[in-house]
Amino acid sequence: MKHSSSLKCPQCGLVNFATVDSCKRCGNALVASTADAEPLNRRNWPVFVGIGGFLLLCTLVIGGYAIVRTVNSKREVARNAEIARAAKDHNREAARNALNAIGELQSVTSVGTNFMQYTSALQTAKIKFDAALRNYAPNDTEDREVAKQLIEAFECHVDARDAWSEFIEHGSYGFVDEKNLVVKPLAQKYGLEAEASSFSSERHFFNRTVLDAIWSKANSDFQLLGIKLAK
Repeated sequence: MKHSSSLKCPQCGLVNFATVDSCKRCGNALVASTADAEPLNRRNWPVFVGIGGFLLLCTLVIGGYAIVRTVNSKREVARNAEIARAAKDHNREAARNALNAIGELQSVTSVGTNFMQYTSALQTAKIKFDAALRNYAPNDTEDREVAKQLIEAFECHVDARDAWSEFIEHGSYGFVDEKNLVVKPLAQKYGLEAEASSFSSERHFFNRTVLDAIWSKANSDFQLLGIKLAK
């Protein structure tokens, strides 16, 4: 019987195993005929199909994983962007509240005030200003710069209070000499110089000159911050 594992000798007719090269009886060389030999592609197609299926499955798994990662990455980027926008909006609102506290002091100085009224207004504004900055969480250079400018603008009013207190302490003339340890550094900070006086050989800082310079700087900072936070 012919089968895929045997070869018939064309010389003597003996059926030999397909694994031998020559006939066991006559020694004739054995070559599988087209009829006896099963084509390679037909004989091994289950293996090819299995390998092809495995490679296709691997491709689908890897491709699916890549797609999922890409989608998740885009979602993560969008989520981070949304978080950043929310944080920026939160900081912008807190900065506006801090600026409003400074604005209250601007209003007080614009209509005229005495030292006691100004000190009271400063204390009230300080509470609001600190509360606003507690809600401020700088996340980038721009946020940190805004926080710095807000603090500098508020400190102008604190400096004005300190200078005003020194002028009150040193009499009713509204000036102190250039050796004063409080007013002199403030004058230097705001670009003022002591002025010559006709009643003394010493140079003096005058009340209105110093306070106006400090409040002018505070107002300038306030206006610039207002423009920045309105954008």
